[in-house]
Amino acid sequence: MAVKNFLSMIIPTRNRYERLVRTLKGLASQAARPEELIVVVASDDPSEADRLSIAFKQSFETFCAVRASTVGAASQRNEGVRQAKGNLIGFCDDDVDF
Repeated sequence: MAVKNFLSMIIPTRNRYERLVRTLKGLASQAARPEELIVVVASDDPSEADRLSIAFKQSFETFCAVRASTVGAASQRNEGVRQAKGNLIGFCDDDVDF
């Protein structure tokens, strides 16, 4: 029996809320979207992860915005990978236009 590929996409971000929202809206408008989207937030505003979760939880099959324990794109990507459930992992910057 074939196993269905399951894509977990990880986006690290820091202090770029409005730009990230534009990226997420563009991704949400695509016909093909990742089954799981994990945003690892290292922003100075501690409420940013919660605001993102509220705004985008209905836009993706699984959406998770979490506070980063360590600041830095590579560290944040690694945090996302540890939480990911997919058998495929993708990365995206917080300023991509879809």
